[in-house]
Amino acid sequence: MLPSIIPNFDNELASIETIATKGIVIAWNTAYSGAEYLMSTYSEAWKEEYHSRSLQFVDPTVWWAIRNTGECRWSETGYIDIGRVFKKARVHGINYGAIFSRLKNGKKSILSVSRSDRELTDNEMMILSLQWDRMTNALIENANLTSGELQVLKMLRDGYNYPEISTVLGVSVSGIKKRVAKAMHKLNAKTPTHAVSIAMVRSYLHDG
Repeated sequence: MLPSIIPNFDNELASIETIATKGIVIAWNTAYSGAEYLMSTYSEAWKEEYHSRSLQFVDPTVWWAIRNTGECRWSETGYIDIGRVFKKARVHGINYGAIFSRLKNGKKSILSVSRSDRELTDNEMMILSLQWDRMTNALIENANLTSGELQVLKMLRDGYNYPEISTVLGVSVSGIKKRVAKAMHKLNAKTPTHAVSIAMVRSYLHDG
């Protein structure tokens, strides 16, 4: 899903990994129901321990990211590690890290990075902060949807069918279907209705 929203996603990820040499977690569009997209490059052993023990509910970095917007080294969150998450992580060589939290369209997108050898430098924090800004700004840039694709999604939202959209826009029905297919791909949607729903949730379908 993220590669369809963020230009050069693979290159962006590779760039982050030059600093975050021990692991990365991306939680995209996070709400109370969970993240719209979640990825982790940590070992399967740590992921299994983290999720099986529900450590996300006592993780100081998660608490910081939920309550704040900005960036912070793990060691500077100010929260007591009541679940001993950091101690458990060190068993897996995860010793240092930082968290980056951004609020877009009412939802949090969070980047967590780690190293085994040292704290991130101020320059590395600045680089990752600017990079996460660039990546999360893709959320408010309509996921690279074209004006034509957005127009079709708006009309589907408003109850128009394909022939009606074709007549209004002066585009063939097959052309309308191609726009819908491209929008579905960019939004990682399973159906046209799903694409409209995603676009509405992300506030892409503004009128006017």
